[in-house]
Amino acid sequence: MAQIEKKGHDRSEIILSLFPSAERKIITGDEPTARALWALASYSPALTQALAVRPEIARWLFLNRSFQRPASSQTMSGKLAAQAADVSSLKELQTCLRFFRLKELTRLAIRDLTGRADLAEVIETLTTLAEVCLRMALRFAVRSAATRWELSPDDLGLVPIILGMGKLGARELNYSSDVDLIYLYQPDHTSFRSPDPGVVAEFIFTTVTKAMSEVTEDGLVFRVDQDLRPGGKDGAQAQSIEAASKHYLALGQPWERMALLKARPVAGDLTAGQEFLDTLVPFIFRRYLDYTALEELKALKVRFSEEKRIKARRVNDHRLHRSDIDVKLDGGGIREVEFFAQALTITFGGRLPHLRQAGTLDALAALADEGIISPEDARELSEAYTFLRTVEHRLQLRELTQTQTLPRSEIAQDNLARSMHFETEGKKAFFDELNGHMDLVSARFSLLLADPDEAETRTSEIHQEDAEAKVRLLLETLDNETSSLKLLQELGFKRQEAALAACRTIQRERYLPDRLARYREQLERLMPPLIAQAAAAPDPDRALAHLERFLTRIGPMGGFLLLLEENPKLIYLLATLFGTSEYLSGILINHPGILDSLIDRRSARLVKNRTALAEDLSTALLGEEDPESQLSLIRRFKNDEILRLGLYDILGELSLDQVQDQLTSLAEITMDYTLALAAELVRGGQGLPLAVMGLGKLGGRELSYRSDLDLIFALGGYPNGGKADIEVAVRVVQRFISFLSLPLPEGPGYEIDSRLRPSGTYGPLVVTPVSLDRYHQTSQLWERQALLKMRQVLGPVNLGGRIKSLANRAVFSGPFPSDAAERIHQLRLRMTTERGKLRPGTISFKFSPGALVDVEFIAQYLQMIHGRKYKGFIRSVSTKKALLALSNKRLGPRGLGDVAEVYELMSRMVNRLGLIHARGGDEAAYTEQEIDALNLPGIPEQPMSALKKGMDLVKGIYAEVFNQDIEHAG
Repeated sequence: MAQIEKKGHDRSEIILSLFPSAERKIITGDEPTARALWALASYSPALTQALAVRPEIARWLFLNRSFQRPASSQTMSGKLAAQAADVSSLKELQTCLRFFRLKELTRLAIRDLTGRADLAEVIETLTTLAEVCLRMALRFAVRSAATRWELSPDDLGLVPIILGMGKLGARELNYSSDVDLIYLYQPDHTSFRSPDPGVVAEFIFTTVTKAMSEVTEDGLVFRVDQDLRPGGKDGAQAQSIEAASKHYLALGQPWERMALLKARPVAGDLTAGQEFLDTLVPFIFRRYLDYTALEELKALKVRFSEEKRIKARRVNDHRLHRSDIDVKLDGGGIREVEFFAQALTITFGGRLPHLRQAGTLDALAALADEGIISPEDARELSEAYTFLRTVEHRLQLRELTQTQTLPRSEIAQDNLARSMHFETEGKKAFFDELNGHMDLVSARFSLLLADPDEAETRTSEIHQEDAEAKVRLLLETLDNETSSLKLLQELGFKRQEAALAACRTIQRERYLPDRLARYREQLERLMPPLIAQAAAAPDPDRALAHLERFLTRIGPMGGFLLLLEENPKLIYLLATLFGTSEYLSGILINHPGILDSLIDRRSARLVKNRTALAEDLSTALLGEEDPESQLSLIRRFKNDEILRLGLYDILGELSLDQVQDQLTSLAEITMDYTLALAAELVRGGQGLPLAVMGLGKLGGRELSYRSDLDLIFALGGYPNGGKADIEVAVRVVQRFISFLSLPLPEGPGYEIDSRLRPSGTYGPLVVTPVSLDRYHQTSQLWERQALLKMRQVLGPVNLGGRIKSLANRAVFSGPFPSDAAERIHQLRLRMTTERGKLRPGTISFKFSPGALVDVEFIAQYLQMIHGRKYKGFIRSVSTKKALLALSNKRLGPRGLGDVAEVYELMSRMVNRLGLIHARGGDEAAYTEQEIDALNLPGIPEQPMSALKKGMDLVKGIYAEVFNQDIEHAG
């Protein structure tokens, strides 16, 4: 009989006492079985105690020697189905699932502790266990819903989908993992008897959650965490595919991109789940090298680090009073390996789809195969990850708790070392290897995602101090032109003569009467950091010129300087803005009253949806009853938000989609409150069924900083519109347009364009559904083409829906001219001639051959053809989404997906150029030098070369679609 080692002997007796004498001899007499029992008893007291009340599992494991056979997905699924075949209540299901989980978990633990299972088998088996339990819970929940509503499961009116996220999605679960889930459903409109799909989905998924994670006398299966659902904790538990898709594509946050990197359908309709994830690929991955992802991951890492208390990262002498090691969250831990792989996957995965590996080890191998990291880095990081995950498993197996922290007890540390097979070398050898792996991970990670505000900050501070010292010397010697020009050159100014003139102008501000002595003293203190920060701005000369204009504009208004003095960070933000954006600088210089909106801008919300914007504006207007003051507050709010967005954009913290969506939502909220104010001031104006329909960039939710708002106003309520109501509505709309565009001290408003209404500028300002329908029965092709981007912005939903339906009928139901391609092409040429005459040596992002208008015309022509048969995204008001939908369905020439990418690239460029140079409208054009000077995340290192390549692609596709060459356009 094999001798059971003394350690663990007492706990072994807990299990052996379950067997009669003869069976005990069989177990203890078989060397592999005896060592398996000893390993479980020594290293997992929790599972040992659990078997004490489950003798049937103990017999299955040690008499049948089931621990010698690995589990498989097929066998686990079949066995659970057989065991759950007769369950009729949630309680019975919970009992069944928990028994099954304990059985398979114990088998896996023994295989793991005895070296039969490597890390790959452990994490795969745990993942499979979670999946088969989830699928069984979902089948039961669907049956329960059918019983509740007295329907067959096929008549419930929805298809449920469960996405696995995090470690479940990546097939990397540990023994105590939560399962991160997203609950989705696809409404089934073929069922006419079903209740509200949302209500049914809520019932089904609540049942699934209870089946998995409700604590019963048998414990739980896996904890369910839904915090990664669309919108996070504020999002609905169960969401339709359409709602989730809209959220991600319109409002998706950086952390959601990272989360979706590991998303995988695990239960329900797996095909529908994968199709949904496929539609999100443009959101998750950028086709260019996505270096912004590194900054997003830095922010996430800081957030995670702040959740854990600060502590020492190493145990050097292993005494009890030393701080613990957390093998997950501490520097060099599991999370840093995962972040390392995620950062490079999301950075390069857009261009190289084969890198899109959810599993950490798979991702490291793929990155090494592509040459992005060295084979040595991949090997060492993989070895470290495997070791750290195994330590994590040993820690969790002891009490089945969600821990990654090493114990303080010497005895527990010795036990951990032995469980890691350091039986002879002992604890010191274990800690040496642990620290070696964590040091290696920390070193690799620091090269990629170093903690912000550490050494770099100190270097920056030293540089800033040196620059301020030079500025002080400069201000003392401004009369010495030679010395001053040399100092300005050293500070980085390229146009030293202009910079010298600006500094002299600023210095003259110091010579003020004694009654302004406080202002003079403030200015003397602030000039060195102001000019030094201007020197460090993206364009020092532009920053200094704007600083001079700003200080001259505010004059001896000490309140502004006090604001700068009390908020040093504001000086940096001001210099960044002045050195980057003519447009935002102009707003701030001409309206300095909004300076305080830059305070703490970095800590403000990065992304605000329409609801958040409405709440903020409502708060700003709270208690204000004077109409003029309300209008001023609305305008102030609009320009505060423009500054917030512009600054985040300049700092590279927002994607194009986030900028466009927030600019669009801001315009909608501004219009909403302005329309309410206008209606209140016109007799009979309140309560009118007035719909505001957006077209163009507003309709497509593609606004830039300098976009006009293309609007159509429609009045409902009467078949032909009551004359009196029409007159009132016109007065409301006239006042509304005036309020939106009127220059105010609080900053610029919006330019309104209502020329796309029936009959253009000669037509009535307000139309009715009947008159709109009648007009478009004989309207020109280009007028119907414009309706493709119509979208309701404000007003009664039923009225807006009716207008949109009429627009769709005008576009898609009438006869389509056989010469449509030629007519649209001629319109394209006429637009360039009349609105965007091209100047030699410049590029118009709107009208140059291969530019934005050509992309939009390609999309719109194909929409007008194929939108007759297909709906959905084919008819999307978004040019990019329409192109991707056409490409996915192979409607049109090959390369439409690439055209969508070019469209995004050009949109990013023109958006940034508009910020930098404050040019807008049809005639805005840029030189090649201005384009090549662009430097922002998401734009290639040689912008002009990338732009030309993209425009050539568009020209080729345009020629293929319209059978016309546009090289000669304009």
